[in-house]
Amino acid sequence: MLLCDYGYKTGGEVIEIHPFVNRKERNEEICRLYYEKGVSQLFLANLFNMSQPSVSVIVNKK
Repeated sequence: MLLCDYGYKTGGEVIEIHPFVNRKERNEEICRLYYEKGVSQLFLANLFNMSQPSVSVIVNKK
């Protein structure tokens, strides 16, 4: 579950993570979560055990 703090309230949403088997599919999943679900780069970096700058490179290549 992804929790969001909007400043005046908190909310949450269950977000499904699609399985992946290689780096290309992982990067596609990172881009999907970032662009379609609005998940932050820092959250994605922690989720996928990588640095935030690495996530930034991935999402900016799209």
